[in-house]
Amino acid sequence: MANFSNGPVQTAAWINKAIGDRKATAEMIIVPISGIDSSSDIIALLCGLAGFAAPGAGAASGSVGSLQLSNQRTVDDALRDMAGTTMIVHEIEAALESVVEVPVDGVTVELKTHMGVFLIDRFAFAKRSNLALQAKVDSPFTAFIREVPERRNGEGAPSTRKFFVAVRGSGPATLTAPAAVPATAFTQLEERSKSRFEIPLSFNLQGVQDGWQLLAMARFDEVLGWLRGGYIHAVERCKDGLTFGY
Repeated sequence: MANFSNGPVQTAAWINKAIGDRKATAEMIIVPISGIDSSSDIIALLCGLAGFAAPGAGAASGSVGSLQLSNQRTVDDALRDMAGTTMIVHEIEAALESVVEVPVDGVTVELKTHMGVFLIDRFAFAKRSNLALQAKVDSPFTAFIREVPERRNGEGAPSTRKFFVAVRGSGPATLTAPAAVPATAFTQLEERSKSRFEIPLSFNLQGVQDGWQLLAMARFDEVLGWLRGGYIHAVERCKDGLTFGY
């Protein structure tokens, strides 16, 4: 089902969910941004992401920062999502069963939701939810904000769209761009953009080794411009290259 955002809070929750749900094979995560126009609002959104840090010395050209992520879902991930707009039923139940009356340093955390404010025992919640208390660090992702031409509106007035793009790693010292995105992929993208139905999309990028090569591919921005709003797209490693899908 499509997800639509009307501003920074919902978009941050959506991006946090996207990076929290990524697989070990994920090379790139793509999330459309809507309802946010100013650069300052986008930077504020990024600073609220789990594990986000501003770009340091030697950062990849054009990057807006990095994301130091866990390779497993943790108690803090779940509590963060509950404070936003994303909730998982069994985690909600576990959290409500872990509510206490008295705060304890290092044990309890205040959870603010649209249902009210709850004081949660993190250790009890971890046991009931089977979530880890501490993260095991995964390789970092480098974050970009790409503004690209809108492709879905035909010959109408030109417009642009913004996307959050996270790529695994910090980028190679020398980037070798592979061949262009296959023409068949654009046929699929255009057909899906015109459909009233939720049509899954997947195409292979043979010989493309990682997300950095995809980022450098000719017409990559055009791929973004064709994507339907409301969907998280993931690019994953496979035996002969990468698979792009949602």
